[in-house]
Amino acid sequence: MSIKQEFVYRYSGFSGTASCCNIRMLDDEDKPIVILCSQMADKPGTSVTNLAESISHDIRGFLERDNITLVDAIQNYIKSSRLTQILDDLVSRLKESKNLTVFAIESIKLALEYRERY
Repeated sequence: MSIKQEFVYRYSGFSGTASCCNIRMLDDEDKPIVILCSQMADKPGTSVTNLAESISHDIRGFLERDNITLVDAIQNYIKSSRLTQILDDLVSRLKESKNLTVFAIESIKLALEYRERY
């Protein structure tokens, strides 16, 4: 299996405590995607054990959207949008929710890589 994506996922813990964990997505052709969620020793906040159901629900939502992987969803969005619109959307979403920070940063990175190639 190869690492498809790895990122820090930020979530709201008990009593709104800012918390985060490491998410690693492993993918192998013709096999289900494997998601690993691990506690970050140097980060305070609610443990992944206490919020495992909530974290898995959020990650599953990302993956089930249009029945494609998160990376594919980002790439499709980049291909069908103007760069300025992408950046406007990202800024708006970052202001609305800290949980989309990883999505936003990854989207910017992929958008810039895509534009450089084509």
